[in-house]
Amino acid sequence: MSRKVTLTVPVDIVVRDRDVHVLALVKKRSGASSHGVSASIRSFADELDVSLDTARRALASCEEAGYLTVRANRMENGGQLENTYCVTKSGDGVIEAARRAGLIF
Repeated sequence: MSRKVTLTVPVDIVVRDRDVHVLALVKKRSGASSHGVSASIRSFADELDVSLDTARRALASCEEAGYLTVRANRMENGGQLENTYCVTKSGDGVIEAARRAGLIF
């Protein structure tokens, strides 16, 4: 018979610098809200002083790695609004590790 157990295992992972900064920015913008933050990719690019494509790749990379969830928002008529971004529990772990390493403040 199998049973569920929870293990905390330290694992070395490689995270790009741009991804860490994107995660930290999403976390900063969302504040204490667990609902995340609605923002455009351009606003992330402008605040991080990177190109639009770099911001887009960083957001996609963080979502693919499971550090960020992205929810599309639509108007009633079907038009697209800004996406909502939320840092996951594993994303919080990446942010904390980056803070301990002195990469972000």
